[in-house]
Parts: sequence; structure tokens; C-alpha cells
Amino acid sequence: MSVAETTQFSGVAGRVLWGTMSLRSLLTGVLLGLTIFISNWVLIVAHAASFTTPFNHILFAFVVARFVLNGQFGEWEGSVFSGAGGSWVDVLQVGIRYLVLNFVWLLPLIFAGLHPDMGPAMMTQKMIVLGALYIIASILTPPLMLIVSVSADNFADLFTAQHWKDLFSGRLVDLFAIYATYTGGMAMAVLLSAPTVIIAFAINFRFGAVVGSVALCFLLGMSLDLLGRLCGFFALGDLTTPEAASPEVALSPAGASPQAGPATPAQPTTPSPRPIAGPSNLATASVTGAPMAAGAAPPISSPKKPPLMNANEHVEQIMARFSRDPVAATSALEELRTSYAPCPQVTAALCLCHSRTGETDEALRLAGEALPLAFERGHSFIAVDIFKALRAHVAKLDLNREQILIIAGAAATKGDLSTAGEAYSMILVKDAGEIRAVKGLLQVAERVLREKNNPEVALRIYRFLEQKCSGSPLAEDISRGIAQAERRLAGTATPA
Repeated sequence: MSVAETTQFSGVAGRVLWGTMSLRSLLTGVLLGLTIFISNWVLIVAHAASFTTPFNHILFAFVVARFVLNGQFGEWEGSVFSGAGGSWVDVLQVGIRYLVLNFVWLLPLIFAGLHPDMGPAMMTQKMIVLGALYIIASILTPPLMLIVSVSADNFADLFTAQHWKDLFSGRLVDLFAIYATYTGGMAMAVLLSAPTVIIAFAINFRFGAVVGSVALCFLLGMSLDLLGRLCGFFALGDLTTPEAASPEVALSPAGASPQAGPATPAQPTTPSPRPIAGPSNLATASVTGAPMAAGAAPPISSPKKPPLMNANEHVEQIMARFSRDPVAATSALEELRTSYAPCPQVTAALCLCHSRTGETDEALRLAGEALPLAFERGHSFIAVDIFKALRAHVAKLDLNREQILIIAGAAATKGDLSTAGEAYSMILVKDAGEIRAVKGLLQVAERVLREKNNPEVALRIYRFLEQKCSGSPLAEDISRGIAQAERRLAGTATPA
């Protein structure tokens, strides 16, 4: 007799579907539609129409990779520009893995005779069979390929049986939920859009074409967002909770005792976000140490802690209170850190709190936890904040050259030229031949001169470069910068 059970993912799928029915999906679809239209037109004009299909597949792969990463890191809603799941380098890696897995089943069909540009004249029995296989594979394989791609640490994992087993063993119900939610959600979106398009065509053909194009863009953006985000949440892991748990038992976060009956909503000064699951989250209770209600069945498994959704929002709300009540703000962050999976935003905020209160040793310890997470997930701005807060003790952060370059580049992007210059200078003090640091510090000096209109500071930077990097291939640029800064100081600078 099978044991009926529900999973947290069952509720996640519905919320993800609702979140994709938004203007963000329309924005994604419009941008993607324009990109496809312009690029395909250019390829056709250049007599390279055969490249349009591969180009479109590659474009779709990288867009859906952005959404699957954001879903894996707990973002419920967001456009294609959201970087919650990591940098575009991470997107590139996942997209390439996804394309590689797709070629595994596509190449045999191509070798068997399938051609993307085949027309009615080529509709033989063989072509019909190959075309049908292509359509079926195009529908059934994307969720599997996306989940495997975003969960893999390297290309070898893509073809490792154990990796596939770890992902899908015991989770066929959740996998089916992805297919059902995706196909059903898209079918319902089409049905809801159809009346508006039909009425628009009834009024005027051109007006109908415009409305139809907008609807098509919305459906395109929604489809990639929904598919990617569903697969991303699936990749979080098995979050199974037993069906037998009483829905009337409410557990407060991080170790509070259960209370029978409807819980009276608390009103904390800083609201604590809830895990993904509903009020019967006994699995979370087993992780955080909260006692279980009497008579409740023990959890089937002890899943990892749930991710903190909208981490930036929660951290910003807490840090806004720090100047008024640093103790309460620190305690609120500690509660988030205890209740949820490792989150670079939370750990970094705690690091900054301890640094501001003079607890340098604790701040350095937390920095040692936050920085690897920040670099791994592409949150370079978080690394900048830690570097800036602990600049007097930066030697104890054990940062390597590549990490310092990332921090310097991110600081320059933020407009924090002082921190960027300090980071680049650190590298050049040890290795004056690091050309990337020379270029970066040159750009800092140029921006100080141009944007900050501070020739004195710019000249000091150029002089430092002249002293440390006299043999650099960029020595001529350094000399030119010195001359320009000196002219500015002398009041004889010529307009740019």
C-alpha cells in the first residue's frame, strides 16, 4: 500500500505560475521578440537563413538559464534582468550545459535525416516520424535538461548516472507537477488571451495584429519564465513533508513551540519571512529544533533548510533599523541565518553589523563565510561592502588575486572609485606586471579626473602607476594621464 504524501514543491508550483502572469513576462517577451525579429531579419538578408533556427535555440537557452538560476536561489518573481541567481557568467555556464544535453538527443535525429528547413515536398514517412520525435522530445526533455544543468557542478555531472539519480529519485510527483503546471498554465494563458485578440481583429485588422503581437510576446516571456523558475525551485532539493501532519499546528520560526488551534498573528518589529512550506512544516521543525506536536507522524526525511526568499528586501528592512537599535537588528539577522539556508546577503549584513560595533574578530569570521558564497553566486557587490568595511584588516580575508580583481571591478561599476583604486593598488604592490590591475587603475584615474573633476587625486594615482609600472606596455598612457592631470591643476586644461 503506497503512502500518500504531499510536498512543499506542490505549493511552490502554483505560486510560481501566478508570479509569471505579470508585466515582467511581457517585458521579457517584448525584448526577446524584438531580438529574434531583428537578428533573424539580418540573417535572412545576409543569405544565412539556415542559421536562424540554431540562433533562436541558443537565445532561448540563455534566457531560460537566467530564470532557472533565479528560481534555484529562491526568487519568486523577476524579469530577465534580475541577477538573484548569479552573474551572466553563471548563466552562460548553465546555458552551455543545457545546449550540450539537447544536442545529445538532437544530433542522432539530424544524422538520421531530420532537417530544420524541410518543406512539404520532403514529407516522406521517415520525415514524419523524425519530425514527430523532434516535437515530442522538444516538449518532454527541457525540464529534465534544465534541472540537470543547473544542479551540475561541472560537465562530467551531466553524464553521471548518480547525479541524475540524486536529482529525480523519489521525486516523480514533483517532476510531473512541472509538466502539468507548465502545459496547463500556458494553455490557460492562451485561452485567457484569445478573446481580447479576437475582439481586436473584429474591430480592425491592424489593431488586431498589434494586440496579437503583444499577446504573443507575453506568452513567450511567460513560457520561459515559468519553465525556468519551476525547474529552478525543483533543483532546490527534496522538501517532503508528511500528509499526516495536522494543519492546525502552527510553528513559529526557529524553535518556537507549537500551539494548537489557529495561531494569533504576531506583529514583530521586523517581520521574519516564512519558509516555503505551509503551517504544517514539521520538516523545518526537525532542522531548527522545534518540538513536534503530540501524535504527529515523524517527518519522512530531514531536508535542507529552505532558501530565504527575497533576501535583499528582508536584509534592507533590518539594516534600516541598525542605527536606532543595533542589538535588535543583529538578533533579527541571526534568526534568519539560523532558520534558512546559507545566504550571502544575510551573512554579509551580520559581518557589517559586527564591524560597525567594533567586534572585528566576529566580523572577520563572518566575512570568511560570506565571501565564498558571494563569489560563488556572483554577488560581487556584497564582496565590495565587506572589503570596504574591513579594509584595515583586509590581509586577514585571504583574498586571492582574481577575487580582488572582481572586487575592484564591481566597486568601479558602483562608482566607488576609492575602493576600486585601493583594490587595484593592492595587486600592483605585489605584482606590478598584472596588466589587468594597471588597466583598471588607469580607468579609475581617468574617471576621477573626468567625473569627479579632481586632478590632484588623479595625479597621485598616475604617479603611483609611474613609480610601480614604469616598464608596463601602458607606460605611454600613464605619461599622457600625468600630463593631462598637470594641465588641469595648472588651470590650462583643454576641453575633452
